[in-house]
Amino acid sequence: MERIVVVGGESGQGNEHYCNSNQVSAINNHLDWLRQYVVAAYNFLLEDDSHTTAAYIAWFGKSNANEAKASEIMDNIYDSIYNLGKKTVAHVEDLFSSESNTLVLGCWTPESAVDCGNARVAVANDFYDYVVICPVFFYDFGFSYGAAAKSWKSSREHVLLNAETLLHEMTHLSGVVSDSWVTGDAAYEME
Repeated sequence: MERIVVVGGESGQGNEHYCNSNQVSAINNHLDWLRQYVVAAYNFLLEDDSHTTAAYIAWFGKSNANEAKASEIMDNIYDSIYNLGKKTVAHVEDLFSSESNTLVLGCWTPESAVDCGNARVAVANDFYDYVVICPVFFYDFGFSYGAAAKSWKSSREHVLLNAETLLHEMTHLSGVVSDSWVTGDAAYEME
C-alpha cells in the first residue's frame, strides 16, 4: 500500500462511514503520532540485541526473539506502515471506492456502530483493506501522548492511545503488512 484516504469531504457525504472534518483532523493527528511510534520502534529494533529485551519479547513473543525476525518485523511491518504517510491524502465516496494500493479509513456514527461492541475502538477488514473507526476513538479521555510517554518512562505503565490502535489495525491488513505478517485478535476469536 502506498497511501491512506478517508471517507469524507463532499464525495463521502451521506455515506454511513463518513468522517467529518473534525474526525479527519483527529485521524491525521493520530496518524502523525503513529508514524513517530513506528520510527521509534524501528530505531529500537536497530539496536544490538533488541530482540533479547523484555519489551521485545512482550510485544513480539519469545518465538520471534531472534535477530532475523527483528529484521523481518522492521521490513514487513514498520517500513510498510511508515511508507503509508502521516496523514490522509484524499477523500473518497465509500470504503470500496478507492484504487488499489490504498488504505481506506471510515468512521461509524454512534447510531450505526454495529461492529463497535466489546470495547472495540476500530475494526479492520483484510479482504477489502479498510479500517472503520468506532465513535469511542474520538472521545477525549484526558490522555496525551506526552503524558503516556512520561508514564511509560517513569513507571512502565502503558496507556493505549489511538496511534497504537491504528498501528494494531494495520497489522490485520495483508495489503499493508503482507499475508505472512497479518495478525489476528485472539480475544475476538473466542466470541
